[in-house]
Amino acid sequence: MTAKHPKQSRVVVLNWTEAEDLYKNGGKTVKEIARELGVAYNTVAHAFKKTGVVLKPRIRTAVKVGDRFGRLTVVERAGSRRNREALWRSVCDCGGETVVGSASLRRGHTKSCGCLYKETSPKNLTDGDGNHILRPRPGSVTHALKHFTKVLEESEC
Repeated sequence: MTAKHPKQSRVVVLNWTEAEDLYKNGGKTVKEIARELGVAYNTVAHAFKKTGVVLKPRIRTAVKVGDRFGRLTVVERAGSRRNREALWRSVCDCGGETVVGSASLRRGHTKSCGCLYKETSPKNLTDGDGNHILRPRPGSVTHALKHFTKVLEESEC
């Protein structure tokens, strides 16, 4: 069977009976089949719909009060965004509070109230004695000044 997704210009020729069997009997998801075949999710879904295969709904992991995501613990629902995404008030291990969307929590984009970034930020890296290790980026003013002073020191000798 050939399948052409409406938004794609190329035609994909695949053994769809095998893919259909994997979906129905093998317990594989459309996403896994698409990954194995090397095509887009929409291509497989469109081909299945065209052949009459009923797709199972994708299951989202729900966010519940008490769930932990990184350093955050979900405390209560804090409303929703314009796109109806749920917002959750969360308490961090450090004691800070933040309001985060469901998608950010589920996907792992938000892991703390901001304390994790502060701890791991390159600006805060220190050596064993507590001295800041700040390497200037090439092209920055600090980098140019360091290079210029080195040149001056070498020429004085």
